Amino acid sequence: MPPVFVINLPDSAERRDRLSQRFKALGVVFHLFPAVNGKSLDLTALANYPLEKRLRHYGKPLSPGEIGCYLSHYQLWQKLLVGPHEQMVIVEDDIEIPDDFPEILQSLQTVSVPWEMIRLFGTRPRPATRIQDLYGAYHLARLKNVPSGACAYVLNRRGAEKLVAAGKEILIPVDTLMDRYWEHGLQIYAVQPYPISHRNLHRSDIDHVSQRKDLHQRKTFEVIWRKKLRRLGDHWGRFWFALRHHP
Repeated sequence: MPPVFVINLPDSAERRDRLSQRFKALGVVFHLFPAVNGKSLDLTALANYPLEKRLRHYGKPLSPGEIGCYLSHYQLWQKLLVGPHEQMVIVEDDIEIPDDFPEILQSLQTVSVPWEMIRLFGTRPRPATRIQDLYGAYHLARLKNVPSGACAYVLNRRGAEKLVAAGKEILIPVDTLMDRYWEHGLQIYAVQPYPISHRNLHRSDIDHVSQRKDLHQRKTFEVIWRKKLRRLGDHWGRFWFALRHHP
């Protein structure tokens, strides 16, 4: 079974204790990874966060929480590349874990198709093609659209290499970066139905949508035009990727 890393802010003791107890009860060995607290960063000093470029393309800055979340995941991708493991399970600390989680992870070792990321969580259901049966009622699927959400996924070295290369500049939230497979070429699959769910009653300490409400958005002609071009490019990017890889 690949190692499990839990992204957790050092001062989020309740989340850490709850998830630790849950993993221990299931017999899952896990490692706590200290999350980056975006609120403690001097965002103007981040060389890989080009604020003006972000504003030109998207009209508003990323929130401190989004940047902290991005850096936390990015550092784990780098850790996978320099460490001894071929795969890594990455989860955030605001999730619910099923009783059969160990069996699900073990069954992923039987996957026969080339993969680089396997999503264990998605914010919304997506049309999918069934690829392979897994443990119990679960199966591996190739999604026909992006699942969104970075709460839980399995990543291998090839996938980490692509994400580290694609994410050197912080321009978009980390889950958006992960979803843009037509740009970085990541071979993404998902466990269906998703075994991991989000604790909706408790907002994420690392990143929460409420942090974005006070961020002023530019609505200039350039921003609006770039958004239209981006949507058109994304449409054709997904089309050509599907044509090349899933004819």
